[in-house]
Amino acid sequence: MALPGLPALLVERLNDWVPKVRLAARYALSQALPLADAADIIAALPAVQRLDQARREQHAAWIAEFEASVFAMVGTDALLQAVRVAPVQVARAAFRLLARVDTIDPALLYRAIVPASRDVVLATWAFDHLAARGEPDEEMLVRAFRSRVAPNRAKALRALIARGATVYADEALFARQSQLRSIAASFLAQQGTDVGALYAQALREPVQQERRIVICLVELGRLKRRDALDDVRTWLGDASPSIRVAAAQCWLQLAPQAKDEVAAYLLADPVRRVRAVAMTLIRRYGAYVPFKQARALLDAHGDTEQLLTLAALDPWNWLETIARLATEQATDRQRMLRLQEELCRWLARSSNAWARLGSEQRERLALLLQGRALQPLTASASQSWREQWRHVLAQAGLSDV
Repeated sequence: MALPGLPALLVERLNDWVPKVRLAARYALSQALPLADAADIIAALPAVQRLDQARREQHAAWIAEFEASVFAMVGTDALLQAVRVAPVQVARAAFRLLARVDTIDPALLYRAIVPASRDVVLATWAFDHLAARGEPDEEMLVRAFRSRVAPNRAKALRALIARGATVYADEALFARQSQLRSIAASFLAQQGTDVGALYAQALREPVQQERRIVICLVELGRLKRRDALDDVRTWLGDASPSIRVAAAQCWLQLAPQAKDEVAAYLLADPVRRVRAVAMTLIRRYGAYVPFKQARALLDAHGDTEQLLTLAALDPWNWLETIARLATEQATDRQRMLRLQEELCRWLARSSNAWARLGSEQRERLALLLQGRALQPLTASASQSWREQWRHVLAQAGLSDV
C-alpha cells in the first residue's frame, strides 16, 4: 500500500467499467492515502478532477470529500510548492484546489505563479482569481506586466495605463509581443505622439539589441512610414539574418512595387532561411525574378532544393534543371535518387497545361537529352512510365535518345 504513485493509479480505477473494481479501488484508496507522501497525494489530483467528467458514476460528492481530506493531509505549503514546481497538469490541479478551498490569500497564490510560471493557462487563472477578489494593486499589475504571458501582460498594461502609469506604455513599445506594442502605440497616438518617429529615431541609435532593431523595422513597416525607407535599407547588409529579413520585409511593405527587387536581393543572401523568404515572395506574392538570374544566384550557394522548387513553376525550366543537375551530380547516388523522384513528379504533372517551349530552350534540352543526361534517372523505370515519357517529349518536339 506504500507503493510510490499508487494513489493516482487507484484513482484511475474509480471509473473502471467493472463496478466491483470501482468499489475495491475506493476502499484501497482509503487505505493507501495515510501511507502516501504529500507529493504522491498531490500527483493524484489531476486524475481526481478528471472524474468530474466521468459518466459511469456521479463523483461530485466524493471529489469534494477527497479534496477536503487532501487539503487537511498535505496543507497549504505543499500545494503552493506543487503550483510552483510540479509538472503542469499537477500544478494546475493544485491551483484549482487552492482556489476552491479559498483559505489562502489570493495575492500569495498569485505571487507563487506570476511572473515565474511559463504556463499561460496557470498564469491566466492566477490573474483572474486575483482580479475576481478586488482590483489588483500596482505592484501586482507590474508583476503581470513583467511576466512572459502575453494575455496577462496586455491586461496589466491596460490597467496600468488607466491608472496613469504611462511609463509602461513607453516600455511596451519595444515588447516582444505585438499585442503589447499595439496597445502602447494606440495610447501614445491618442496623446498626440508620433509613434512612427519614435521607432525611426530608435533605429538610428548607435548601439542596440538585435531584437529591438527587428521590432523597429516590423513596426515601421506596419505603420507604413515611407519617410523611413532610406534608414530601413541601411540594415539590409547587417550581419544578422533576422535583421536582414526584417529590413527586406519592411522595404516591401513601404514600397510594394519593389517586390521584384526585394526578391532578387533576398535570393542573393548567403543564408538559406533568408533565401526562403524570397521564394515566398515569388510563389505566393507574384514577385518576378528572371529564371536565369535566380538560377545563378541559387547556384552560387549550391541551393539545389530551392532551385528545384523555383524551377517547378515552369515545366521546361524544371526539366532542364533536373537534366543539368543530373549531369553535374552523376556520381552522387543520394542526389541522383532525389532527382529521379523529381523527374517522376515532373512527368506526373505532364498532363497539365504546359508553357510554350521556346526554340533556345528546346536546343538546350535536345543537347542534354543527346548527352544522355537523364538516362540514369529513367533506366530503371517501368515500360508504361517510359512510354509516357517518350510521348510527352515527342509532343514537345524532343526525343529521348
